[in-house]
Amino acid sequence: MAEVVLLTKKMVAARLGCTERTIDNLLNSGDGPPSIKIGGLRRIPAAEFEAWIAAKLAAARRPAATPDAG
Repeated sequence: MAEVVLLTKKMVAARLGCTERTIDNLLNSGDGPPSIKIGGLRRIPAAEFEAWIAAKLAAARRPAATPDAG
């Protein structure tokens, strides 16, 4: 079984260049990467974080929807 790498909120914040509070806000709103709670500690699986970033990048690269000219 592959080892699961878990990131702390501090590690995620450092990767994104933001504060831990921003990560808290993202997680609490449901807009952040998938996470798990172990005891009172929140951890983000590294693979889930990378997939979340990839999805955000893909969404940012999509052209904006234009209204139908109908």
